[in-house]
Order: sequence, then C-alpha cells, then structure tokens
Amino acid sequence: MFIASLVAVTLALPAFAQKKKGGAAEEDEMTFEAEDVSKTLVSKKMVRGEDFFKKAEKAMNDSSPQEQILVYFQSATIYLKQVLAKDNRDDSFDTKQKAQYIMGKCLYYMGYYSASKNYFEKIVEQGDAHPYYKMTLKYLVSLQQKMPESAGILPMIGKYSEEYLDSKDLEAFRSQLLYYLGRYHYVDGRLEKAAELFAKVPMNAKPSEGGYFLKSKVFEGITLVRLGKPVDAIKRFNAIIIFAQKNPTFPEIGDFLELANLSLARVYYQAGRVAVGLFEQTRKPNFAKMSEKYLQLSLTFFEKIPQNSHNWLQSLFEESWAYFILDAMLRPHFKKDYGGFQKALGNIHTLNAPFFENHFFPESLILRAVIYFQNCRVESAQEALAEFGRVYPKLQLQVREVADKHTNGEEEENDMYFEYIKKIMSDKAGLDPRLSRLVKSSLKDRTFERRIEFIDELNREIKQLDNSDKSWRSSDIAREIKEDLEFQKMNAQTEAGKLARDRIRRLDDELTRLVLQYGDVKIELNNLRLKKVTAKAMATRSAKVDVMNVTVDDEHVIWPFTGEYWQDELGYYRFVVRSTCGSN
Repeated sequence: MFIASLVAVTLALPAFAQKKKGGAAEEDEMTFEAEDVSKTLVSKKMVRGEDFFKKAEKAMNDSSPQEQILVYFQSATIYLKQVLAKDNRDDSFDTKQKAQYIMGKCLYYMGYYSASKNYFEKIVEQGDAHPYYKMTLKYLVSLQQKMPESAGILPMIGKYSEEYLDSKDLEAFRSQLLYYLGRYHYVDGRLEKAAELFAKVPMNAKPSEGGYFLKSKVFEGITLVRLGKPVDAIKRFNAIIIFAQKNPTFPEIGDFLELANLSLARVYYQAGRVAVGLFEQTRKPNFAKMSEKYLQLSLTFFEKIPQNSHNWLQSLFEESWAYFILDAMLRPHFKKDYGGFQKALGNIHTLNAPFFENHFFPESLILRAVIYFQNCRVESAQEALAEFGRVYPKLQLQVREVADKHTNGEEEENDMYFEYIKKIMSDKAGLDPRLSRLVKSSLKDRTFERRIEFIDELNREIKQLDNSDKSWRSSDIAREIKEDLEFQKMNAQTEAGKLARDRIRRLDDELTRLVLQYGDVKIELNNLRLKKVTAKAMATRSAKVDVMNVTVDDEHVIWPFTGEYWQDELGYYRFVVRSTCGSN
C-alpha cells in the first residue's frame, strides 16, 4: 500500500523539507552478506520502521502538523537503520532491500537530500536485481530538480535504459527523463545519442512539461552544432521562437527566447566566418555572398538581445567582430560601406564605459587598434594599444600569481585554495581592486556556481541536522548522516578549489594570448608609422568606397560624445572612420 500511496502524495514535501535544497550509510552497512533468500524474514524492527513511515505518509496527506510528520520519519529511520545493520540476522535480504528504499524516501521527505541520494545510489548500483530499482527513478528525477547539478544525480539517472521510460508508473516523468538522459549522454560525449533523446521530448504548452521541451531544444541545437550540423541546429532554435510566439505567457519564455536568439546569432556568425575564409582562399564570389548573408543574419539576432540581459555585453562584443569582418573583408569586394567599423567602435566604446567596471573585454581594445590600423589611423591605433598596455600585461602577471597560490611543487593544495577563493569573493584577500574584479569575473561560470550551490546545500543539511531534536541527533542514523555530509563537503570544497584554479589559469592563458597579440599589432603599427609599408602598397589594401555617415531614424538624434557617459546612450555610440590609406 505504501508504494501505491506514492502517487497520492505526488512527492509533496512538508515545509521542513522544502527549504532550498540536499551522508550515506557506510559501505559495510549497505552491503549485505549472503543469506538464505528462499525465506523472507521480517523483524519487529522492520515492522515498526515501515509502520512509522506509513504514519508519516498519511500525516502528510492529511496535512498534519509538521512536527508530528517529522517525528514519524525520524522514528522510521532509527528502526530502518537497525534493519540495515551488517550484523542483523533477523531480516532477510529482500526485507533489507525494502528497508533501503524506504530509508531513501524517509530522508528525502525530511530534506536530507544528500543522504537520500546515497541510499538510492546503492539501489541503482544493483540495477534490475533490486526490486525497487524502477521505483527509485522517480525519486532521482525529484532529487535532480531539487539539488545542484554537481550533486551527481545525472549519472545515476543515466544508468537506466530507455525501456523504463515506457513504464506506466513513470509516464508522468517521461519528458523529464528524456531530457535528463539526453544531458547524461551529452556530458559523456555521446552526442548522437544525446541529440536523439532530446528530439524525443514532446512539445507541450503545460508549464510542468513545456519547460523540458524548451530545454531539450536548446541542448539539441547545441549538440547539433557540435556535430557539425548547423542547418539542423538552426531548425531547433527556430522551434523555440515558434513556441514563444504561440505561448507568449509561458513561464520564463523570455529567457528561452533570448537563448535561441543568441544561439542563432552565433551559428550564423560562425557560418559567415567560414564562408569568408573560403572566399579569401578561392576568391569565388558566391562565398562572399554567403558570408555577407550569414553575417547580416547574425547581426539581426544579436540585436534582439535586450539591454537588461546579462548576455547583452557579451553580445555587443561578439557583434563587433561580425561588423568588423563585413567592412574589413567584404567591403573591398562589394565596394560598399556596411557601417561595420563605426558600429564596432561604438560597441567597444560602450563595453569600456565606467558603468561596466566589473566586466572585462580586453580583446575589444585589440580590435579597436586593428580597426584603426585597417584604416591607417596610426595615432588612434596607438592610443588603443596604449590603453591595453597600461592595464593588461601587468594584470596578466598578477593573475598568474593568483593561479599559482597554494601549490607545493607540482602538487596543488586545492582545499586551501578554495578558502583563498572565498576570501577573494568576499574582498578579503588583499588583492588590487581591479585584479579582484577580474578574477571574480572569471568565476562567473555556471559550472563553478553549481559547485558552490552544492556546498551550500551540504551546509544547509548540516545545519538542519545540528538543529534537529536531540534524541534523534544522537541516533546512529543521524551520526552516519553527519559524518557523510562532512566528508562530502570536504571533497566538494577541494573540487571547487581545483575548478576555480582551472578557471583562473584559463584567464591567464587568454590574457597571455592577448598580450602576445598586442605585441604583434605594435610591430605592425611601427612598420606603418616608419613607412616600411609604402603609401602605394597601402592604397592597394583598401578599395575606394563611399564612407557611410552616421544616419538615424525618426526616433533618434545625433548627439556628439563630449566625454560623459549616459546610460540611455549605451549601445548606440557610432564612430565615423575615414581611411587615410593611400593619402599623402
């Protein structure tokens, strides 16, 4: 009966288990010795444990006081722990398997998600041999929704074969399971399989189902891009746009629409870059036309990213490269000005506004210098390089020092490094303010944030246990949970420290690349300034075209920049760049 009643409670949680998010039994207590499985033995301990669990379930359905529900669950776990003890001979193997499953459910409803996960994990390890293997899957789905992604639920879901998705018991979870199985295969690099699973998630406008359709379409599109199928990827991203048009009030539809637009912009930009590269190699006009088409399409979608989006600045930067390629690579062929240089420089002006001091786009200064170099504006290019040179070569060395903290020879002390990162995040590490902001910006990464969320979840569970009833807190099951939580926390902090170090080293590599590029551009500028490149040679670099002036529509006016930034001007700056190549 308690299995059947699971549908009735629909995984509802009392308030004490709904606090935002996530110990396990020791190995010897979860591994049962060989027993006579031909006879089912059920001890009084098991009867009492199951009885208290049923009372807790009934109390939840009846909306009884939370304190009473908690007492029932606590009592159940104490008896179930005795059933699962290695030296218990009063219960048969199948009874202990049942106790495992009920223990996982008790801890889930109590809000000890990490401990619950560990009990369910033992069931998953046994696979079909465990009678509650299939029933465990729906709890894994719920844990995946409640715990941070770094908690390790996804690999457990990935153990299940697709045939389980056709089970009537799991029908309500089918969309979620297809999505999570797709994610599992995606993370493990089985991209074809991942795309196949994402494609099976049905379109559904119900809030409980439609979100998984949209998430699946995002990941399916990304997966197809990685598989080298951009045309198919575009169709998947367009499916999100069509869904948004039909369901404008769907929860979080704006976020999904933004992801689709940004993804389409990037796919078209990459296609444009490939086409312009083929044009440079072959000089075939059809490649130039393709590049022009794809780059202009990418700009159309970049422009759809709203200014209040956290992706807006990144979209401005990426958009600037599309504008640059249009004027630098295609203007000589088509003999027309796309306004690319003026718009790219305007975007760069916005990116380096004082409003965005916590965001860093060092490559934008290199791009600014290259644009001026392309137009033989030596002094302007030197100014852009000087701005880069005043800041980033020194910062690169400082970033490397941060990345090398807490190392002992080749050995990394990542647990201590995590404590150091915590000081940086709270501005207590004594770093230069600009360096501190740059390092923190490199850690604005969803993977790292998920690790921190998992540590926060473990801390929540530890605090919940410390504040629990003294009689239960001193029980064997509570001590087991506490020890396991502390162990998980130690490992999670070490892993987070390693990930943070990797992210900061990646920042060091990126800055090193840009500093080298900065040196190359300086050499080219010196060659130009010293007239090692003759005026005649430079004249052949750039075809004569009519330079586009800044034009505006009826809703905008031209207002000269006087050195003062205004927020309503951000994203609308334009520079008129007149080439001096070939002039005396």
